[in-house]
This record gives sequence, structure tokens and C-alpha cells, in this order.
Amino acid sequence: MALAASDLHGFVLVRDSVEADSSYVLSSILKQVLGAAQRDGNVLVVTIKHSTSHYSTMLRRLNLNVTTIASEGRFKVLNALHFGQVKGECDTFVVDRNALMDAIAQDLKSLGTGNPNEYSILLFDDILSLVSVCEPSPMDVGVEKTFIGLGYSVGARCTVMVAHADVSTYAGVTRALGTLASSLVTVKPLGTGTSAEIESQIQIFRRSCTPIASEKWTLGYAEHSVRR
Repeated sequence: MALAASDLHGFVLVRDSVEADSSYVLSSILKQVLGAAQRDGNVLVVTIKHSTSHYSTMLRRLNLNVTTIASEGRFKVLNALHFGQVKGECDTFVVDRNALMDAIAQDLKSLGTGNPNEYSILLFDDILSLVSVCEPSPMDVGVEKTFIGLGYSVGARCTVMVAHADVSTYAGVTRALGTLASSLVTVKPLGTGTSAEIESQIQIFRRSCTPIASEKWTLGYAEHSVRR
């Protein structure tokens, strides 16, 4: 497991590289939240690249009962493209950020079965592509009005943002988000030099006040590496 249950709180930023995709981390989060025996975890995925069927296939590969999870209202996919339109002389496609945020808040509140012990995870896949088409940009306003603040305001236990390295134009946004994250998850290749290398390294940087034995501490984060 890439992330422990204790990591799924606050704001988690997942960063990958062109050579190593973060889909494994995303799958592990879905498995941990939706596959728990207590059935008290809910997930709302906000995406701009994939359809609902993409995530349904992912859940089936994790041996999760998609029909049951959906009928219980524990899993929803919100496609940001539904809130976009073409504007301007250059026919630029933009997503109405305010309308999208309203829809996210509404869907988060509707998740679950009313179990008093249940919790919700807000997951953005992929945040950089979303930022690139939002108007006004989420990064142009205060933190309390961004997507991060939205998760807190609606009561989500954790907001997870996946930042894919192929959207390099917005690398500065990734760095800015990194300063706000309670946990940073970085996925990168092992770099052995072997052409057949398919393994990757997952580094988890946790902001914490108490050092954890055997963990390396840098820049206020505790680092833990996982090889898969």
C-alpha cells in the first residue's frame, strides 16, 4: 500500500513523472477507501480527462463491486468538461470555476448513506489540466476560495490532487500546491539504467512534528520510500 490510512487527511498532493505514472497511487487510494470492511468511506473524483467508465474499470480491476458502491452513493465521478464552453475570437475552451465548485460541493454533500461514522475523499485527477482551462483561475484568489479550501468547507476528510508531469507548463502551480500539502507523494522511476525497468519508486513526504524512526527528514517533511 502506497499510503497509510493516516495519510488520507488534510491535503495530499500526488506528483508523478513522464517515466513513472501515478495510477498505482490512485488505485491504492480507491482500494483503501472503497474497499474497507467498514464501508464508511466515500470518494468524489473530479476529472477532465476520463469518463466514468474509466474509473469503473479501475474499480473492477481492484475486485470492487461497482454496482453496490454506486448504489450506496459512495462513489461519484464529476467531469469538469460539463461546465465548459468555447469563448472568444480564438475559440478558447474554458471551464466555469464557480459553477464547477458549486457542483463539487453539492455532490460531496450527497455522498454516502447517512452513516454518522462515514467520511469523504475529494480527488482531483488531474489538477494541472483543470487549472489550465478554469476561468477565473483557482490560483488567482485566496487559498480559502480554491479547490483545497472547498474540500475543507464541505467537510471532506481529505482532498487529493494528482499532478501529472506531462502538463509541464504549470510546474509552478505544482510547487505552489506543494507548500500547502500535508503529505506529498512523488512517483518516479528507480533509475537503474536497465531498458527493461518497469518498477518505480514512491516517496511519501509527510509534514509532521514528531520524527518517525528510520525516516529521512528534509524541508519539514518526513520521507518514506516504497518500491513496487
